Amino acid sequence: KTNSSPLPFDVYLHREERLYRGIDTLLKIQKRVRIRTACIFNFTKFPFDKQNCKVNMSIKDSYLREVKLSRSENPVTYLGSKIIGQFEVSRVSVEDDDKLLHRNFMFKIELARSPGDGLKMIFFPSLVLWLLAFLTLRIDVDDLTNRNRTSVTAMLVLVTLFGAISTKDDFPQTSGFKYIDLWIL
Repeated sequence: KTNSSPLPFDVYLHREERLYRGIDTLLKIQKRVRIRTACIFNFTKFPFDKQNCKVNMSIKDSYLREVKLSRSENPVTYLGSKIIGQFEVSRVSVEDDDKLLHRNFMFKIELARSPGDGLKMIFFPSLVLWLLAFLTLRIDVDDLTNRNRTSVTAMLVLVTLFGAISTKDDFPQTSGFKYIDLWIL
């Protein structure tokens, strides 16, 4: 869009063009972009965690100057699957930051982990084994052989279960504290 008339024709140009003053002209470019980004997750509440992935985009011209950005009605549209691995895409929203206004474009992807796998693979089996080990206390004290066999077997199965869980690919390998570590302890 332009709010001015074209500049007078210049005979020294190598081709005929209509030129307009840049200060009076609004240039609008709309472009679809597919990006791949890495996000930093906090696994403290694993497997009941929710993650926010913030993406900050800026565009520079061929002279490495920042381009001023303006927002449209729906600037971000997520077309992918609602379920991504263990996560469900809850929401995709645009972030507003007055300091970065018109220079950067920020949006946030909210992910919620589906807790079904954690309940099925970690909590339910360990709870059943804990209950079995606890019920060994109901065995008569004089029947020490059966009491020891049952409780030791339950303990070994729990250790094996937790060892198998912690080496799986879907279990986050982090050095930080997770609530699931407290459950396993």
